[in-house]
Amino acid sequence: MPFDGGRNDRTEYLEKLDAIIDLIGTPEKWGQGHMHRGAKYCLRGAIREVDKSEVLSPAILNAINEVMDCHYRRIETFNDHDRTDHDAILAVLMKARENVAVGRFVVTRKRGFDFIRLSHWWNRWGTKFAG
Repeated sequence: MPFDGGRNDRTEYLEKLDAIIDLIGTPEKWGQGHMHRGAKYCLRGAIREVDKSEVLSPAILNAINEVMDCHYRRIETFNDHDRTDHDAILAVLMKARENVAVGRFVVTRKRGFDFIRLSHWWNRWGTKFAG
């Protein structure tokens, strides 16, 4: 049940966001141009270090676009941009945390290869290409 004191996905996601914040929480722990070098991580590198499935990536990318008021397609592009500084990174992570905490952004687990979608595509288009 939702309120029986057990863990839920939202709690897990918040813990992972907190771990990412801890990992790159100071300017000395964050870097640009590399995933992980020494004790420094870029935002994508920190996400991968904490969460191998990268389930939080959509929530963080959404927060980037909200905070920066522009459209980035990739976390790496935002992280490595000349105008991105550590304060912007923390603002994005705090916005992502806020969104997950109040349920404004639903984080979904990455799924495997989508055979159903492929079969629909093949039924519609594939037969035209298969001589």
